[in-house]
Amino acid sequence: MNRLKTGLGALALAAAVALAGQAGAATTVSSTFDTDADGWGYGSWQSVGGNVLPVTYDAAGDLITSTYGFAGWGYIAPAKFLGDKSDFIGGSLTFDLSSAFNDYSGKRPLVVFSSKNGLRMFGNLAGGPSPQLGSFNVSLSTSSFQTGSDVNQGPRVSDDVFQSIMADLRQIEIYADWSPNVDTVKLDNVIMSGPGAGAVPEPATWAMMILGFGAAGTMMRRRRAALAAV
Repeated sequence: MNRLKTGLGALALAAAVALAGQAGAATTVSSTFDTDADGWGYGSWQSVGGNVLPVTYDAAGDLITSTYGFAGWGYIAPAKFLGDKSDFIGGSLTFDLSSAFNDYSGKRPLVVFSSKNGLRMFGNLAGGPSPQLGSFNVSLSTSSFQTGSDVNQGPRVSDDVFQSIMADLRQIEIYADWSPNVDTVKLDNVIMSGPGAGAVPEPATWAMMILGFGAAGTMMRRRRAALAAV
């Protein structure tokens, strides 16, 4: 019986380690703009590392806004969204976006990922922002990105190019201006998640942990009772 209990205790430990591993795999980077602009700026995919203008923080709405009106420009992500993001492949980039002017024509992307040596990929979604904040989800996979440029998009990005860009992200732009018209564009709740984010542990893992901890608790109670009887 003692061997069985020892084995169950080991199962509990193994289950706890498995749960910790699953939690560690849930890679997430986010900007919810609860207190400030969180390092976001405003610029263009055509000048990676170049001039980035400030954005306006709206404390009442816990979001950021821009009113520049430069066609092809958009929100530039801060450093925490950049670098080697290979672990995020298979995950998603989600955000809330609105455009008061509502000038999205469907001819430009909503996101542009740029890397070194001019490598870029353009993510295009069905439908653009409206005057009301709407939620958008870009899958971090080759099926969501194309080559070419923002107005002349080419074929779907290859696996090699996609992986190269994700391994050395230099800039992420979330489009905010699709024409020279001065517009008010709002951005909120930007979340980049890896494929393990939000994963629910397997039922078998929970069962092992509960059974093991139950056995360990029984052993402790009996040991206390035995010591008290001495």
